[in-house]
Amino acid sequence: MPHITVPNLPETLTYSLLASLAIEALLALLLAVRGDWLGVVLALVLAAILYWFVCRQLVAVASARSAVVASGS
Repeated sequence: MPHITVPNLPETLTYSLLASLAIEALLALLLAVRGDWLGVVLALVLAAILYWFVCRQLVAVASARSAVVASGS
């Protein structure tokens, strides 16, 4: 009998979050192309979300790396 793996809850939530962000990006692009102001607002919100989750995490990783280098380990 084949073994079926079931994704755990955090993995499922990650996929759901990525799918919703992709749908929002497509919607923002379509609305912005049509000249609708809601597309601009959605694009700004998406940019803020990406900044919050990506750029701020990269700063934390860079700070942790700098702390390890500074400690000499």
